[in-house]
Amino acid sequence: MAKGVSGIGVTAATVGGIFLWSGIKGASVTDTIRELITGQQPTGNKVNPIDAKVTTQAPTTNFTTALGEGKYASQILQVCPEHKGDPYCFGGGHSRAPCASRCKDCSGTVSCVLNQVGILSGSLATGGFAKYGSGVSYGQRSPGDLIVWNGGPGGGHIGIIVTASGNGGTMWNNQCSGCGGFKISKYPYGSRSAASAIVRRP
Repeated sequence: MAKGVSGIGVTAATVGGIFLWSGIKGASVTDTIRELITGQQPTGNKVNPIDAKVTTQAPTTNFTTALGEGKYASQILQVCPEHKGDPYCFGGGHSRAPCASRCKDCSGTVSCVLNQVGILSGSLATGGFAKYGSGVSYGQRSPGDLIVWNGGPGGGHIGIIVTASGNGGTMWNNQCSGCGGFKISKYPYGSRSAASAIVRRP
């Protein structure tokens, strides 16, 4: 049986509310009922009118762009800072437990992050990430998406998008042994152009 308020309870509450309001505003019960029925502005010597103003302001950021549109975007971006400064070494992080490696390359680091989020088991090379998840057009890229350069000029590389603005933005990535480890960098850069980038959404 569904629980609810009985008709008697509603009636008692309504009548009680009318008596209370009458006492607060200094008017008779009859006057109060008449005003409620006719929809008049309440009167009485104790009524203090209140002006309520609602202001609207455009949001400073686009909600979906700020958080990312992918299902796991927020989780991915929360894990990335845990690996800030993790050193680079070619081939590092390519095992069943990529996070256990002392140093990792670009795809090994991304593999570690996705393992922590729970959406990848083991590791993938850059070429594997070029087919991972679902494809997204460069113009529709969003924070938390993977940006991949699968070979070509400059060689393969992968990063995790942090911001997307115009033709570029920033990404978490582990570029090279002398680049400062896993960090946020700008993209596109050098020969790794926007036109040659592949965007994949986990």
